[in-house]
Amino acid sequence: MFSIRALYLTFALACQAVLAPAVCHAFSITSVEVLPAGVITPSDPVSLVVGIDTPAQEPFLFDPTTLEQTGNTFMAEIFIDDGRLLPAIGHLDETLSLGTLAVGDYTYVINLTTAYDVNWGVRQVSGSFTVVPVPAPLLLLVSGLGTLEALRLRGRRRPR
Repeated sequence: MFSIRALYLTFALACQAVLAPAVCHAFSITSVEVLPAGVITPSDPVSLVVGIDTPAQEPFLFDPTTLEQTGNTFMAEIFIDDGRLLPAIGHLDETLSLGTLAVGDYTYVINLTTAYDVNWGVRQVSGSFTVVPVPAPLLLLVSGLGTLEALRLRGRRRPR
């Protein structure tokens, strides 16, 4: 049989699971991925994929994300809400398209604005990336008479 203590503990855990998200909220930017990964050239369209964790599900954007460029700095504001329906960690990826950029060093600052006041979590991140010039095409020089002669003969048919 259940003791009163076990019943009380079960009730306390159930209340904590249901009510905890309403008490301690955490909205956090968990990742920022610069795409394309690796070398970025002026012909590549650049985007940032921002990963956001929320204290409840289903997360959604309650206003459109704003993106402003001042010189080589991008400032983004993401307006997020967690829905407060299901007390489980939610996740949302927001993609920010920066377009094609000139050669240079760029920085970004991303801010989260939440639908209600929260007192903790990572709500601002910054970082940087570099756009590099397109590398010069690689020229392959073939040297040696034997190699050049073989290339010339390759296209000819043998006499019969």
